[in-house]
Amino acid sequence: MPNIRDVAARAGVSIATVSRILSEDTTYRTRPETRERVYQAVHELGYQYRYITRDPKVGAPSSKRIGCVLAETVEKYSDPYFTSILSALENRMIEHGYVISAIRNLKDLMNPKVLEETFSQGLCGLVLMEQLPDEMYAYIKEYVPYIVGCDTQYPELDNVGVDNFRACFTAFSYLLDRGYRRICYMGGASLERSFHETIPASAIHLALSLRGIPFDPDLIVYCGWDLENCAEETRRMLDSAHPPDAFFAGSDSMASVILNQAHNMGRKVPDEVGVVGINNTSFSAYTIPPLTTISIPTQDIGIATADRLVARMNGDTSNWHDLVFSTELIVRASTR
Repeated sequence: MPNIRDVAARAGVSIATVSRILSEDTTYRTRPETRERVYQAVHELGYQYRYITRDPKVGAPSSKRIGCVLAETVEKYSDPYFTSILSALENRMIEHGYVISAIRNLKDLMNPKVLEETFSQGLCGLVLMEQLPDEMYAYIKEYVPYIVGCDTQYPELDNVGVDNFRACFTAFSYLLDRGYRRICYMGGASLERSFHETIPASAIHLALSLRGIPFDPDLIVYCGWDLENCAEETRRMLDSAHPPDAFFAGSDSMASVILNQAHNMGRKVPDEVGVVGINNTSFSAYTIPPLTTISIPTQDIGIATADRLVARMNGDTSNWHDLVFSTELIVRASTR
C-alpha cells in the first residue's frame, strides 16, 4: 500500500509539502505546478488519503484526523530515522481507519499563523517526536484531546521509544573495548543546554569512569545535526594536534559524513580512526567501509505509537507509561 513518503518521492517534494497540499492548508503557498505533481503522484500510485473536511465548529475534532510533529533536524522531512518511523506510523493508522493530515516540525510551529491553522483544524490525536517549548505544548493540549510521545520524555504522556542511555553507553563502551581512547562524540544537541544535562553525557561519563579514563570536553562536538557542519568539524578534529582515534556520531547520516571525510584526508578506517553511528538506517550497510551502528527498531516504534494513540482515542484511561524497545549493536567494518 503506497504511503505519503511514496507520494513525496514520486512528486519530488517533501512529505510536509504533500501533507499541506492534500490537507488544503491555507497558510501554505506553493506553485500550481507543484500541486499538480502531487495530485498526479496520488493518482498514479492510488494513494488513499481520505482527508475529511473541517468540522463546522472550529476546533471540534473530526473522527479521523491525526497530526504529527517531527523532530527538527537539518534534513527536516527527509531524515531517514524519523521518516522510517513516520512511514510505519502512517500505515498503521490507515489500518485503524485514521489518516495523518498534518505533519509539522518545531520550526514550522514557531510561526503563530501555522500553529493556529494546524491545531484549529480539528485533530483528534497527535504524535510528538519533539520536546516542545512549554507554552506551545500547553497551547496544543487545549486543542488536541489525545497525544502520544515518540522518542520523547513527557511525564504525563505515553512515550514510545528506546533506552537512549543504554544505546549510547553500548556504543561508547564498544569503542573503548576495541582499544580506542580518544573518542569524539559528534552530536546535535543545542549549545543552550549543558552537555552534562544530556543522555549521551551520562552514558559517556559512566563508560569512561568504569575504565578510569578522564573525560575530555574537547572531544565533545556539536554540529546541530547539520551535515556540512559535521564535515567541517570532522576535518577540524582530524587536523588537530591531538586528533581522535574514533568517532561516535549521533546518527548514521553524520557517521557517513565522518567516514567520507576520513577517507578524503587519507585516514585509514578502522585502523587509524573508528566510526560508530546510531539508527542502523538502510544505507549504513553500504557505506565504505560498512558502518558499525546501534540498530533501532523504527518500524516497531511507529506501529506501537499508532496503537497506543488509537487505544487512548478508543477510551483507554490506564496510567501513562513508557514503552521501551531494545536496541542492538551491529558490528561492521568501520571499527576494528
